[in-house]
Amino acid sequence: MSSMMPDEKSETVHNLRKQVDACIEAVRVIKDQKPEKGGREFSLAYTKLQEAKMWLGKVLEELGSELPAQFQDKA
Repeated sequence: MSSMMPDEKSETVHNLRKQVDACIEAVRVIKDQKPEKGGREFSLAYTKLQEAKMWLGKVLEELGSELPAQFQDKA
């Protein structure tokens, strides 16, 4: 990714974040079905995917991308 322009990096990270979001949804569906086996592990996977999405958001922030105004917490 180092040879990419900043806009390309932002787009790549944004697309990756969308993919992680799709994984979050897929795990949520399984987790909500309360499987007999692996329930705790699905919950952990769900949490870790949420964390991955958050960290990718931090990368976007470092690249200069700002959250839409309705999602910003500015005091």
